[in-house]
Amino acid sequence: DVEYNPGCDKKRMFPQMIRIPQFENAWHIVHSCKKYESNDVSQAMLVFYTRWKAEFGDPNGEVWKELNSMLIEWSPEKKVISSAYTLDGKKLEKPRIIGLCLTAGWIWVYTSKEPMHRTIGNTSFIHELVHASLWASPPYYKPDVDHEGVNYSGWTKKHSSFIVDTN
Repeated sequence: DVEYNPGCDKKRMFPQMIRIPQFENAWHIVHSCKKYESNDVSQAMLVFYTRWKAEFGDPNGEVWKELNSMLIEWSPEKKVISSAYTLDGKKLEKPRIIGLCLTAGWIWVYTSKEPMHRTIGNTSFIHELVHASLWASPPYYKPDVDHEGVNYSGWTKKHSSFIVDTN
């Protein structure tokens, strides 16, 4: 029998919290050993950081520090929250969401059994890492919840393009 997730035990109850290799204290919470394998999550985070550093910089290592202690929850259920913003900055009331950056070091990502969610690149994972990285970085130290909108500073069209290119 193939072990899909080092540290994941399909005989134990879910959710399970599993360490992400190559990071000092990064973990992810999984609801199945078949999604998303810890080495794949680690690789996605390394690709993200390499590209982030090249594109936006990380002179004092704040983004790297947050990635090294990141907590990621992969959830089979969507969430409804009080409000959120579209990519172009329009406020939505009580939207059903597929990702959320709770702090600079904690993200929640919806994943489903739909074929499109077989890969990490088809989730909001990289999008949420951008929020976390903005939150960890000067000069804003905020996640910029309205994305390309005008209410908060930080997120630009360059960040939106970065997500597409990284995925």
